[in-house]
Amino acid sequence: MTYKSILCLSGELPQKEFFAKMQLPVIAADGAANKLHTLGIAPHIVIGDLDSIDPCLEVNLLHIQDQSRCDYEKSMEYLEKEGLLPTIILGSSGGDLDHILNNISIFMLNSQGNLLYAPPLYGTILSPTQTLLALPIHTKVSILGLPQARVVTQGLEWDLTGQKLYFPGFNACLNRSKDDRILVQVLEGKALFLAHAFFLKK
Repeated sequence: MTYKSILCLSGELPQKEFFAKMQLPVIAADGAANKLHTLGIAPHIVIGDLDSIDPCLEVNLLHIQDQSRCDYEKSMEYLEKEGLLPTIILGSSGGDLDHILNNISIFMLNSQGNLLYAPPLYGTILSPTQTLLALPIHTKVSILGLPQARVVTQGLEWDLTGQKLYFPGFNACLNRSKDDRILVQVLEGKALFLAHAFFLKK
């Protein structure tokens, strides 16, 4: 997958080296600009109601007052309009639990093809299709139906054979890969795939 941007939320961010390695435009959702500033990174633009950003920062701003949507949603709308999707989403974790749950909810609704990176976890959405994933043997993985999915896998310690996954309810958490290639087939619904390291192959 070729990503076109990095979107930073206000949770925990990786070290500066990650941004240097990716060499992608960085977009900040409001207060994330403060954390980027401490890392010495100037975002391409800061988007939101701008109630959290340090007013002393000299950055490009896009003020969107609409209180019916959060800054994450406003930023995703901007990325879509500017052709900057798919994106790598950072900072989804490390804050209050309600913020984390809301971030995951928005990711599941609007982020087909995007990558969720909350070190050390990577996450992606899998819809009805067959996906081959290459990752080191013994990598810890989890597959969650959000809100539900029916999934078949090959290459895991405890393969799924068409079980329905639900949230809340039964999910396939803390599984491990036994091969360096695993096949995940979503038969219906939508699943969130989480792993400590993986690379998607189309």
